[in-house]
Amino acid sequence: MISFVAEDADAYAEGSASNRRRAHSQIEDIKKLHTRTGNLSEFDLTPSDGTLHEAMKSYIAWIKQDYYHPELGRITANGRTKIRQTETLMDRHADIPLTRLDEDTVEEMFRFWRQRPFKKGPQSRSPKSRLRTTSAS
Repeated sequence: MISFVAEDADAYAEGSASNRRRAHSQIEDIKKLHTRTGNLSEFDLTPSDGTLHEAMKSYIAWIKQDYYHPELGRITANGRTKIRQTETLMDRHADIPLTRLDEDTVEEMFRFWRQRPFKKGPQSRSPKSRLRTTSAS
């Protein structure tokens, strides 16, 4: 992964702050629109200072609750698959701040999986059936 460092730290900090203010403003506009139309979102649209892995861990916790089947006394097979897939993503992708998760970063993640990386352990490629994405190639 290539990291770029700004020469002018003050300009970078000012630009970052400006981007955060703009994002907060756009989120407030979306909230106002939803309030006016009565289409309130169940999701918190406030930007997070968390990381990708923290978000994935929260998703796993949600799966454990939502896919728990009382009659079975356990998480459904589909839920276990989702947990395993999320853990694989956590294992293969860096724990970056969510504020850095932009379109280019997501495309880089898709590209990683499109190249059919070797599985952990024995050197065999991931099966093609697990590599389907809706991303434009």
